Amino acid sequence: MRGLYFPENPMEVSSVLQWVAEKLGERTDIFHEPYAYCLLDEYRGILAGFVLHDYSGKNISFSLAIVPGTIITPRLAHKVLSVPFNSPLDACRVTAFVDETNTRSVRLIQTLGFKEEGRIRKHFGDRDALVFGLLKEEFDGGRYGRRYEFRQGGGLREPDARTSEHRRAISAE
Repeated sequence: MRGLYFPENPMEVSSVLQWVAEKLGERTDIFHEPYAYCLLDEYRGILAGFVLHDYSGKNISFSLAIVPGTIITPRLAHKVLSVPFNSPLDACRVTAFVDETNTRSVRLIQTLGFKEEGRIRKHFGDRDALVFGLLKEEFDGGRYGRRYEFRQGGGLREPDARTSEHRRAISAE
């Protein structure tokens, strides 16, 4: 089984933080007041880690690390980004800093709806960081926000297996 996992005790949160920090080549102390959750596969372990940190009242920073080859589906993207916007955090915006040389991460963050807002020179030592932001109204009206929920019939649900079997039977005739 595979799904989002929201750790409840400090040891589990710490293990997700450690996993993300190792993948990013960072120390865990860069995450101030973190909240961590992950995509967990019961056989392969953590496939993706998500850390919300440096909450300032309405802005929160977002760090993520993903095992290469892991697919972020629209449903998963919706669930991941719902946490900062549609929870007690009620953030107005999410900010992400991406290493300019990491083109796969730049593409992913743009696919999730983030807009490039600027650059911080030498943020990663000798490399610049690209700054991306996602506003709550962009998420709500965007590809993975409330419009996504409404297209899914008012909520997120599993596809009806009988319907797909029925379609296969009809197309085979």
